[in-house]
Amino acid sequence: MTDKTNTKPKNGLSRHYNASQLRTDTWNNLKQAVKHLEEKHKSQADTAKHREQIQDIFELLEPIESYWAFPGKEAMQQLETLFERQEYHLLTNAVNR
Repeated sequence: MTDKTNTKPKNGLSRHYNASQLRTDTWNNLKQAVKHLEEKHKSQADTAKHREQIQDIFELLEPIESYWAFPGKEAMQQLETLFERQEYHLLTNAVNR
């Protein structure tokens, strides 16, 4: 008999051993992504791919940030609001604080 268990990697936090490193890596990814989004937006290029990437990063950060006091839930909501309003320059500045 063959064991046909699902070998597909999980997308949740359980696949990461070090939550602190995951958090750092994810924030660094967000910084890069918003920088690229701002550049694309300024040049009036298509931003759909970058917007989707940033949305995915926010979804990953949400459960991670619930364990840390800084930047806090309110600050995360402010970042998402800047993103939704397409205020990419302000978002870039806020993420890089």
